[in-house]
Amino acid sequence: MRRGSRILTAAAALITGAAVAGCGPMAPPPVTVSPPPPLPTQDASVVSPPLAGPVGQPEGVPRPTAPTVHYDGAPTASPPAAPEPEPEPSAAPVATPAPTTPPGPGPTPSPEPAESAALLDLLLDPAALPPLRWSGPDGEAEAAWTRLAPSAEVEPADAIAHLGVARSIGGDCAAAADAVDGAATEAALVALAAEPAPGGPMNVVLLRYGSEAAAAAAATALHALGIACDGEVAEAGALGTGDGAHTATVLLTGPVASLVVEADAHGALLVAVVHQVAPPEAVEQLLRAQVERLG
Repeated sequence: MRRGSRILTAAAALITGAAVAGCGPMAPPPVTVSPPPPLPTQDASVVSPPLAGPVGQPEGVPRPTAPTVHYDGAPTASPPAAPEPEPEPSAAPVATPAPTTPPGPGPTPSPEPAESAALLDLLLDPAALPPLRWSGPDGEAEAAWTRLAPSAEVEPADAIAHLGVARSIGGDCAAAADAVDGAATEAALVALAAEPAPGGPMNVVLLRYGSEAAAAAAATALHALGIACDGEVAEAGALGTGDGAHTATVLLTGPVASLVVEADAHGALLVAVVHQVAPPEAVEQLLRAQVERLG
């Protein structure tokens, strides 16, 4: 059988200014020095009344001459401004985790395709078939269906006997056979009978392809095989076209019996009945029941 996966780092800088006064020698500006005020520890009996005028000289003590100092230079510079209070460092910011963005709606992944059902599970069950009714030499007849052998998986090339005969002929016949089962991936069949109806055993055959188009092409190729090989003789018999009401009907006429294949495409499957010239009612019932089983 052929079987053709991926911060800004905020840096907060605190600028601290500190004004320092008198931190080094500087050119003294011209200043007029006035007598210093009285010390608070002096006795009041030797000090003139403080609010009435200049400070008085204590009795019995010569007054010292108050020196006046003159400096030539630029006008008196105003005293340096008091340093501004140093700002208190603010509390370090607490890092807030970035909000988690919920996943946005994306394309919903397509579900994996269901594994194809086994062909053996798709084959019809003869116990579910109503009795076969057909017209025979003695009038209307009826018989129940029975299974002659268990359902089985087979190679696509062995599912329909006509394909093997065409390959044995070679040439265009062999190419036509390859066109029928060359794209098939698997095959299965079940053998049924409805005694005493003629034509048994009757094989119900399923061949699976990769697509509906491939299955339809296989049905067309099977019909073309009957035309291309019409009259070609092999050891098993002579191939030819048939007059069945289905898409593909091919005859194999042998020295003892004739073998007929009638087939139609259904989805990616080729559904066929291989029989020995069974009543048309039997072929139609099996094909219809198998297609209904596939759904």
